[in-house]
Amino acid sequence: MKPTIRAVLLCAAGIPPVTALIVVDAAYWPVSVFFMLFVLLVGGVDALLCPSARALMVTARPPGQLNVGRDGVLSLTVAFRRTGMAVAVDCLLDVNDVLTRPPLRRVIVPVNTETEFDLALRADRRGMADVEAIWLRWRGPLGLFQRSHAVQGGRIPVIPDVNLVREMEIRFNARDAMHGVKVQRQKGEGREFNALKEWRPGMDTRSIDWKQSARHRALISKEYDVERNHPVVFAFDTGHLMGEAVHGLTKLDHAINASLVLGWTCLQGGDRVGAYGFNARMGAYATPTGGRSGFVRLQGFGAELDYSVDETNFTLGLGGLLGRLDRRSLVIVFSDFVDTVTADLMIDGLRRLAGRHLVLFVTFRNVELEGVAESMPRGAKGLAGSVIAADLVQERRIVTRSLEQMGILCLETVPGEVNAALVNQYMDIKRQGLI
Repeated sequence: MKPTIRAVLLCAAGIPPVTALIVVDAAYWPVSVFFMLFVLLVGGVDALLCPSARALMVTARPPGQLNVGRDGVLSLTVAFRRTGMAVAVDCLLDVNDVLTRPPLRRVIVPVNTETEFDLALRADRRGMADVEAIWLRWRGPLGLFQRSHAVQGGRIPVIPDVNLVREMEIRFNARDAMHGVKVQRQKGEGREFNALKEWRPGMDTRSIDWKQSARHRALISKEYDVERNHPVVFAFDTGHLMGEAVHGLTKLDHAINASLVLGWTCLQGGDRVGAYGFNARMGAYATPTGGRSGFVRLQGFGAELDYSVDETNFTLGLGGLLGRLDRRSLVIVFSDFVDTVTADLMIDGLRRLAGRHLVLFVTFRNVELEGVAESMPRGAKGLAGSVIAADLVQERRIVTRSLEQMGILCLETVPGEVNAALVNQYMDIKRQGLI
C-alpha cells in the first residue's frame, strides 16, 4: 500500500495556510498539529476501507495462440470478497517485445460480483509472446491510498495468419455443400487433352485442330485440362531487408501470410507445396508435399522462420535450393533489394535458378519512396531527397526489367494486395502450362 498523488496534494494544500497562521501569530501552532492529525485520520480511514490483496480473486485466460497482425484477447475475471462497495480497478499488462503493449484499462467491479472483461492483444512479430505480469491497482473510497497486485499471464505462441485461408476454405466448402461434390476441371493450355469444341473469335489459334476442322467443315479447337501434381516451392529471404515493417507487419510476415493463401490454393488444385528459408546461410528445407499434411507442414515451417539482421547471401542461399530440387518446379522467391549494386548477386542467383525451374520473384513496392520521388520538393534538402528517391525507384525498375528479360516472372505489389495478385499469377501460370 502506498499513498496516491491525491494524498500528497492534500498534505501540500494545507501547508501554506497553516504556515501563514503561525507567521501571523505563533499562538496558532496547535493548528498544524490538528491538521496533521486530520490528515492521518482521513488517510487511515481510507487505508482501512481499501480492500486488501487477499480479498482479490482474479483469473486470467490467455488465448491458446495468436495470429501475427491480428487482434486477440486475454480474458480476466476479477472479484473482491467481503467488500461493501464497488471498486475501480486499473489493469495493465507487462509484455515482451513480441506484443504491442495495450493501454491502461479501468473497470468497475461491483460489490461481491465477478466482473469479466477482455484486454486486447496484438502481435506484430512471430515468436513466443510473454505476458510477464498482469498488474491490478485499486484505491480506497477517498482515493488517498492504493494497493497493487500482480498475477502471472503466461506464454502465447504467435503463428502466421491463417484466417484468410480459413475464410477461403469456408467459401469452398459452402459451395460444395450447395451444389454437390464433384471433380473440378480447370481448363487451360496444359497437355492433358479434354475435348473438342468449336473455335470462337478470341480463342488461341494455336489450339485449332486442322484435321478435325477439315472433317467437320468448321474450325474446331482442342481443349486441355490444366496439369496437376507440380512441385511449388516457396523460398523466403529472411535477411535484414525483409525485417522492415510495412503496414504494421514485417515484409517477411507478409510473405509468409501470402504463401499460406497460395499454398492452400495450390493444394486444392492438386499440386504439392514445399518451403525453403535462407539469409547469410542456407536454412531449413521442406520437401514438396500434397494434401492436408502439406498445408500443416507449410504452416509449421512459416511459424519457425526466424528474423535475421544479416545481409542475405543469394549465391549460397539460392545455390543451396538449386541443389535440392530434382524436378522442374515453380519456385516463388520472396525477397527485396535496394538498388542495382546490391541486386547483382541476387540477379545472378535467380538466373541460375531459372535455368532449370520456373521462377516467380515477389517483392514489395516501397510506397513511401515512390511518394517522395513524385512529390513536389521544398527547398534544397527536399530537392536532393526527391532526386535520390527517383534514382532508387528507377534502379528498382531496371532490376525488374533485367529479371523479366531472363524469363523470370516478377510481381511487385503492396502488402495489402499481394494475396490476390499472387493467386492470380499462379492461375495464369497454370492456365498457360508454364511449369
